[in-house]
Amino acid sequence: MSLSNLSGANRLFSEFSELAIEFDRVVRPLTLIVERCGVETPENEDWYKLLFHKLASQIGDNASLIVSIMGGTNTGKSMIFNHLVGGHCSGVDYRASGTKHPVCVVSGSISNPLEILQRNFGNKFNFVEWSSSEQSLETADMWQFFWKVDENLTDRILVLDTPDIDSDSELNWARSREVRHPADVVIAVLTGQKYNDAAVRRFFREAAEASKPIIVIFNMVKFESDREHITVWLNQFCEETKSVPIAVLVVPFDESKASSLQLPFYRVEQSGNVTDEIVDLRQQITELHFERIKSQTIRGAINVITDETSGLPLFLRRIEFAAGQFEKALEAIEQAEEKIEIKWPAIPIKILAEEMRQWWHEKKRPRWARRINYLYDKAGRILVYPFIKLRNFIVGRIFRFNEKSEVSEDKLLQHFKESEENAVVIFIETVFNRLECLSKTDNLVLKKETASLLTGNKREEVLEQAKSVLEKLEPLETDFRAVFRKNLEVWPEKNIKKTKIGILLDKVLTIMRPLITAALIIGGWKLIGGVITELWIKLIVTVVIAVCGEVFIYSISQRLKFWLAGKLFKNVRKEFTLSRSKKFDKSFSNELWSEVINRLQVGASVVNSQEFQNCRSCLKKASEKIKDIATATTQ
Repeated sequence: MSLSNLSGANRLFSEFSELAIEFDRVVRPLTLIVERCGVETPENEDWYKLLFHKLASQIGDNASLIVSIMGGTNTGKSMIFNHLVGGHCSGVDYRASGTKHPVCVVSGSISNPLEILQRNFGNKFNFVEWSSSEQSLETADMWQFFWKVDENLTDRILVLDTPDIDSDSELNWARSREVRHPADVVIAVLTGQKYNDAAVRRFFREAAEASKPIIVIFNMVKFESDREHITVWLNQFCEETKSVPIAVLVVPFDESKASSLQLPFYRVEQSGNVTDEIVDLRQQITELHFERIKSQTIRGAINVITDETSGLPLFLRRIEFAAGQFEKALEAIEQAEEKIEIKWPAIPIKILAEEMRQWWHEKKRPRWARRINYLYDKAGRILVYPFIKLRNFIVGRIFRFNEKSEVSEDKLLQHFKESEENAVVIFIETVFNRLECLSKTDNLVLKKETASLLTGNKREEVLEQAKSVLEKLEPLETDFRAVFRKNLEVWPEKNIKKTKIGILLDKVLTIMRPLITAALIIGGWKLIGGVITELWIKLIVTVVIAVCGEVFIYSISQRLKFWLAGKLFKNVRKEFTLSRSKKFDKSFSNELWSEVINRLQVGASVVNSQEFQNCRSCLKKASEKIKDIATATTQ
């Protein structure tokens, strides 16, 4: 190789190494978060294995040249391996599927062979130091990897014997695929029976697609009858696997020379003609130019990684699709949550009216008016108690109260609390009806989340949660008073005219109330005094007249109250209902939806994560770099 070619190989190795390091830097963090959106890690995919068992483990000081001897059953792989390493390191079994575990001979110049092997071949294998050639023939489900050091191998060389790639044992296939990914050079051992086997073609086609240099060895060839067929076999193999071997060798069938490791390797020309030139396979392997081979294999690995149909781009598209499903599920949940309205009951007007009476008595009446009304109410109620219900009935009909006036404020509050509980029960039924509709979606993410809320006794559990949330709300008495008092504090400033009129009328009524009642009592007594002689009848009629006066005054007071604050009552009822329902809805949503929404938000956000964006940028950068390198190498 010329110096210019060597320089170019070094440059390519350097540039591809930089790309490999960049991929290693950005892909690993992404694989740690993809499960958030339901995407499986790509650890079993070829591109991922190439990245972490090939590129990341063989860049810089860790770089080594891995030569894997591979082939079908009964092709003599172990015999070729033993010739290459110069000793009986791997057992030879003439029965099918003899080699069941990889055997590796490591260059003596590598100071940390076990670390290099573990880094290159992952954690599936149990690495065992070699002690016998029969170890590779042992049947075991455990993935064994036998290794030994050979001081005679050149710098940074590892040579592997591997299980067959086409036997009935799928375990053998899996082990061979696992060790193929880190390989820099693949020695394809073929025979006249195995060169065109479907499984063999597929295996080496995948190696060629990864740009792995391939050395073809036709083994156990009977020169007298098969030599003239080599050209046909080679052409068909290359055509079916899309490979261009860097060397082709032929080994004759000779059992005695095979057992003594003295088989000759004849070179085959590009045309397929077998020459009489005997090649030292071990020397040919050790003379492989490191940077040229490594740059080729790294480039092939990067091509696999950047492949649109099976590499990192496909993985990123799967993430985008999965995150999109999470986003759609999140939108559906949020829309459903917005559409589910809770019909909260309105607080009774009588409670507000009584609250306003107390506020007015405390804030707007002078001391003398407060005393008169207080004493009058106490005395008047004692005198006319039998007629209070009659007055309440009349007033209720005049103002069309929905509530029974004789019901106490405490009972009204208790009834309202029960109405809140009923509203919550109806609301939960609405929620679960909506969830059942959502569960019929084609979105698997949404289906899974809704299913988790519809299984078992979840409905009863959620109802108990809702009742617990209601109980934890601010006490009703405190809550509505806070809203009402807040509005009352600013009401006089916004209604100055009404406030002044109300204060004036209240003073007039306060003064008139005892006067009118007294006048009615005196006048009524005198009026009926000359007509009715019986004392008890006079008392009854007099009291009735007094009650009528009380009803008249009370009615005017009520009309004054509603004239002054009718709009205020309406606004406070609306504000309190909205405030109360929002407090419940917010707390309940945190109980029911927070975990679901959080999971969906996390899944949907993966595509916006820095890890995903870094991978996308690296992929774009690598694609541009590969184009630049391809352009430079063709000029």
